[in-house]
Amino acid sequence: MKKTLIALAAVAATGAVMAQSSVTLYGLVDVNLQSSKITGGVRKNAMEDGGVNGSRFGLKGSEDLGGGLKAIFVLENGFAVDTGASGKAGSIFNRQSYVGLTGGFGEVRLGNTTTAYDDISIAANPLWDSILSPANTVWANNYVSRPANTIYYASPSFAGVTGAASYSLGENKTATTPAKGVTAVNVQYAGGPVAVSLGYQESQMATLAAASSAAHKDTLLNASYDLGVVKLLGSYNHHVATNDTKSNQYQFGVDVPVSPALILSTGYAYSKDKLASGADGNKRQGLGLGAKYSLSKRTFVYTGYTHAEDKTSAGVKTKGDLYAIGIQHAF
Repeated sequence: MKKTLIALAAVAATGAVMAQSSVTLYGLVDVNLQSSKITGGVRKNAMEDGGVNGSRFGLKGSEDLGGGLKAIFVLENGFAVDTGASGKAGSIFNRQSYVGLTGGFGEVRLGNTTTAYDDISIAANPLWDSILSPANTVWANNYVSRPANTIYYASPSFAGVTGAASYSLGENKTATTPAKGVTAVNVQYAGGPVAVSLGYQESQMATLAAASSAAHKDTLLNASYDLGVVKLLGSYNHHVATNDTKSNQYQFGVDVPVSPALILSTGYAYSKDKLASGADGNKRQGLGLGAKYSLSKRTFVYTGYTHAEDKTSAGVKTKGDLYAIGIQHAF
């Protein structure tokens, strides 16, 4: 009898621990066939990873510490499904690797995580922020999404308003190189059909711990309005490059849900450079059209076309296009 009671107590204790902690394996695989016109008018046919999202797998988990407080972690690896190659040589968890705490105060992360600016970078991108989204080709933007060595904080929601801030430490200090980091902030509002977000990121580092990046400043404003029959999308970005070239950049788009499974999307993007001297620089514009069809809750196919044009101040034009069809499965 005593042994039975001890066994039951052990099982109950184990169940309590399991109820308080969880670890999840997750990921997605995304591949596409594409035909693109590249430099010199040459057409290239290829199979490529990440038409909509980069392929990845990871582990994430949490532990209930009591009083509404939880410990959390994420370990995420990116890879190219077309070749099987790692997203970054020599790095196991190249996409994210962080540990933190979450509770009524919000969420804190320490490690390799996205910046507060990256949180909103695709909030209003048409064509699902895919390779078909024109801003991904047209906009001048060299910010680093995961600089590493990051301290990140996200606030709880206050009547639909949230905020976040991150600072990525510069660890490349030498006798001649200052160790300046990457600073980013965002504020977001989501209520009913309306969503608005504003973000800023600044980097003064020539070389980051995780990736090379020129100094830059980016200010991004996003807005969307869901009318039910269509969803309107719009973004404005002001980019300042290392050489003080300033780029004013716009993007507009429309998502049309034809059925619960089928969504059509189109978008237009524009970018104009102003050189430090005050002279006009290049102008770029692009148009994208696409369709996405869900086969299940975890699998969808997509296809589309995008065209882009770059015009120099001397009037010289360079044109390119991309056709793609792909599939993504999440697990």
